[in-house]
Amino acid sequence: EFENDPFLWLNMVHEDDRLRVITHADAILSGGDVAPIEHRIWRKDGSLRWIQNTLVPHHDQFGRLISYDGLIRDVTDRKQAEDALHASEAMFRQICELAPFPIAIVDASDSVDYINPRFTEMTGYSLEDLSTTRLWMEKAHIGPARQREASRLWSAFLASGDERFEPQRPFRVVCKDGSIREFLFRLGCMADGRRLVTLQDVTEYRQAMEEVRRLNQFQEIMIDNANVWVSAIDRDRRYIIWNKAAERITGYAREEVLGHSQIWELLYPDPIYRTKIEALFESVFDGESIAGTVLRIRTRLGATKFISLYSRHLLDERGQASAIINVSIDITGQQEAEDRLRESEEQYRRLVETMNEGLAVMNSEGLLTYVNNRLCGMLLQPRENLLGRTLAEILTPRDPAMAFRLDSLRHEDSRQHAQRPATVAT
Repeated sequence: EFENDPFLWLNMVHEDDRLRVITHADAILSGGDVAPIEHRIWRKDGSLRWIQNTLVPHHDQFGRLISYDGLIRDVTDRKQAEDALHASEAMFRQICELAPFPIAIVDASDSVDYINPRFTEMTGYSLEDLSTTRLWMEKAHIGPARQREASRLWSAFLASGDERFEPQRPFRVVCKDGSIREFLFRLGCMADGRRLVTLQDVTEYRQAMEEVRRLNQFQEIMIDNANVWVSAIDRDRRYIIWNKAAERITGYAREEVLGHSQIWELLYPDPIYRTKIEALFESVFDGESIAGTVLRIRTRLGATKFISLYSRHLLDERGQASAIINVSIDITGQQEAEDRLRESEEQYRRLVETMNEGLAVMNSEGLLTYVNNRLCGMLLQPRENLLGRTLAEILTPRDPAMAFRLDSLRHEDSRQHAQRPATVAT
C-alpha cells in the first residue's frame, strides 16, 4: 500500500500535525540535525494513535544525504497518561483558584511553588513575597518566639513522615498590611512529594467566642453576686443555675443542687404542698408567668422561710420551652412582720369588741368609721346603721349636752389628728 501510494504516510498524519511533520522532514533534507518529534496518525481502522517519530539520515562517502529512515514508536499510552495528568492538574489548579480558603504548595526544597488567590486576598502576600518558607516564618509570625515555634512545627511535620499534620491551636499571623489574623493550619503530603498547606481563618470566630466568654463571665458575675436568689431548672426539674444568694437563703451549696432534682424534697418536704409547687412550675413551662407568688420553703437548718417568686420560661431554637429562670426574694422578715401585725390587730379587735364601754372611731369630719358591739347595744342600732353618720345625728334630743360635748371633741380632734377613737361611757 505504501509502494502504491507515495503520499500514504503523509496522509496518515493528523491534519493538525501535518505541517509540523513536513517542516521536520524539510529540516533533515536540508542537512540539519533534528530531534525526535511526537505527533498523531490515523490507523487504517480509523483509530488515532500517538507516535514518536525519529529520523535517521544516511549519507554517501562525501557526506551528502542520500536517504533517511523513520523509526516509529507508539507512545499513545504515555500521551494519554500525560493528558490525564494535565487534565487532573488543570482541575486541581482550578479547584485551588476557586477555593474559599488560602492554599499554598511547597516543594521538597522549601520553595513555595503556588499560592492561590484567596491566600493573597486574606493575607496580602503574593508568591513573590513568600518564595520560601523561611520568608513566611520571618514575615508572617510575630516575634522570634512565634517564629521559632512555627519553624519547629514545620520541621516536626517534615520529620514525621505523616500524610497529614494539624497543629492543635491557631497561629496569629501578621498580614502584609500589618493587621493580625488568626489561622488554623493543616499540612499534607502530595503524591509528588510536595506539601499542601491550607489555612482556615478563625479570626472572627475567635473574636466571637471571646465576646461570648466575656458575656458569660459578666452574666455569671451578675447572677452569682445578685442579692436575690437566681436559679434555673430544665424540663426534668433539674437545677442548672444556683447562685450565692440561693446558697445563703436555703443553706444548700451549689454542688449539692446542680444536676439533679432531689432538692425539691428538701425544700418542700410536705408531699401535698410539693405537688402544688411542681404543678405551678409546669404551668410556667406551658407559657404562664409567675410574678410575686409567695412560696414556703424549708432550709437546711430546718427553718421555714418565705420567698416571693418571679418566674418565666426560656425558649430553645425550635421555639419550645427548655428551661425556667427564677428570681426569688426572701420576704421572711416581711412575712413575719405582717403576721405580727395581723396578730396585734386581732388582739386589739378582741379587746375593743369585749370591753364594757362603748367605743367609736370617727374621722376629721365627725363621721363614724368604727363602732364596737357595746356601743351598738347602747344605741340599740346595728353597726351598718351607725357607720358614716355623726354621733350628733344618732343621739336623741334628750341628751343635748352629750351631743355638744361630742361635737366639741370632734372639732378639737380635727386640729390635732385625722382620726381617733371616742369612748362613750355607759
